[in-house]
Order: sequence, then C-alpha cells, then structure tokens
Amino acid sequence: MTDIRETLRSQPLRIGISTRDLFNLEEEHAVVESQGGEAYSKLQLEQEGTLIGKGPGYEVVERLLRLNEPDQKP
Repeated sequence: MTDIRETLRSQPLRIGISTRDLFNLEEEHAVVESQGGEAYSKLQLEQEGTLIGKGPGYEVVERLLRLNEPDQKP
C-alpha cells in the first residue's frame, strides 16, 4: 500500500481562486455591473497607483502557502 504522504507529494493539491476573492474589488464590480466596461476601464486608470486591498480569500491563500514551509511537517 502506497504511503499517503508519497501520494500527496506526487499529486499536489491545485486550487483555483477568483480575483474578486483574492482582492477587494467590490467597487470595481459594482461599476462594471451598473455602468459597463468603459466606465470600469476609466476607473482602473484613475486608480492605477492605488494598492488593492485584501479580499476574503487572501488569508486562506496565505495559510495554504504556509503548508509547505521548509523544515516543517507536510
């Protein structure tokens, strides 16, 4: 019987996450929904130098990435 650790190492977990979950893009989403793509493009240009805030999934991704810390148990 194959050791579960060997299986997990040879078949790593892959997770997909949307940009809206990773970053706080609620304002941008509202603009697209209410005003369309052209207004969204304008907003993006206006906010080009502004950092995007963390979304609800950001902490989840950080924790998942820490699962593979060197010198830690998998």
